[in-house]
Amino acid sequence: MYKTITNNILFYSSLLIAFLMPLSHKITVYAIMLFVLSWLLSGQWLHNGKSAIKNPVFIILVTFFLLHLVGLLFSSNMHAGWFDIEVKLSMILFPLVFFLSDFLTEQKRKTILLTFVAGTALGMFICVGAAFYEYYANNVNNFFYMKLSIVHHPTYFAMYICFALAVILKYLFYDEVKKSNLFKAILVLLIILFAVFIYMLSSKAGIIIFFVTLIAMSLPALLKKNKRIFASFVLIFAAFQIWFSLTQNMRFETVSKSVATAEQNVTTEESNGVRVLVYETAIDIIKSNYAIGVGTGDIKDELMREYKVRNMTGALTNKLNAHSQFLETFIGQGIAGISILLLLFLIPFINSIKTKNWLLMTFVFVVALNFITESMLNTQAGVVFFAFFYSFFVTLKNNKEKLLSD
Repeated sequence: MYKTITNNILFYSSLLIAFLMPLSHKITVYAIMLFVLSWLLSGQWLHNGKSAIKNPVFIILVTFFLLHLVGLLFSSNMHAGWFDIEVKLSMILFPLVFFLSDFLTEQKRKTILLTFVAGTALGMFICVGAAFYEYYANNVNNFFYMKLSIVHHPTYFAMYICFALAVILKYLFYDEVKKSNLFKAILVLLIILFAVFIYMLSSKAGIIIFFVTLIAMSLPALLKKNKRIFASFVLIFAAFQIWFSLTQNMRFETVSKSVATAEQNVTTEESNGVRVLVYETAIDIIKSNYAIGVGTGDIKDELMREYKVRNMTGALTNKLNAHSQFLETFIGQGIAGISILLLLFLIPFINSIKTKNWLLMTFVFVVALNFITESMLNTQAGVVFFAFFYSFFVTLKNNKEKLLSD
């Protein structure tokens, strides 16, 4: 009876996390607290420790977090270091709960995924609704980019939308459970709305990753006779989506020019040009500190110091991070950190191919591509999403489920 109650609390708190994640990271924190507290009270961690320790992915996740703690030992800026640890707490909390508990069934996992889609859709409607209100009440155009995305930065919201899209396509292509025509129509409508919204968000990475998501989830469906026609339509839609975005969205127009002139204008604040300069700076820092890194708390300080030396006033004024999680980790935790981070992607990717789990494969693509262009683990919006769903996926085998595999 007690286990049933605590399992229900664990499940419903996980639903809260999935639903609130696209809406507000501040409110999501309280759901996470309930999630962890119910797990502690359940006592399941007392019985599942041995199996977790034998799981290499669990060990890698724990080691990744511990590396950041060790990095404090040779950090000068302890305030920044401890703040980074605080932000990354989800990287240890979610693996502990998911690996050291057994509250999830296959149906509950499906419910969590659909709940995330619902939360993402609600977030989209809130943003568009607020934009319409501003337009009609104050004659203000808030329909694009930062002004539109009032719940998260456009890049992070775009990442949520891409994963929600992957979940929808999973249900349309690979889920054999019979669904009503109304339910399928709602899912198709959401795909179209997400495509329009991703364009409005104007996140360059988000638009490209949306295209990758459509391709990754649709190509395997071509092998299924009963899904071949619909998969073909989705692929045609993907081609139109990326063509229209690349040719009509103004944020793509300046990319080649700003990148080409970045070396001649080191003071630039334009996002594409300054990003090239930041990457070059980060790589040079890595070359001097590749063995153990500069330490958890000194990453930003090292970047700021180099920006000043190179007269990169645009990057210095905006206090830019490395704008790539792979570079950020390499700078802070050295070769050990980047090796573990790459393993965290390689292991589930190989597993997804072996098990034909196309949703897991697409999740890896979505996160990895975002990690290339953003320091995703520097914010709650990135850490919670990655840690929650990564732990969610890599514990599938532990529960002997066939969830989401073709």
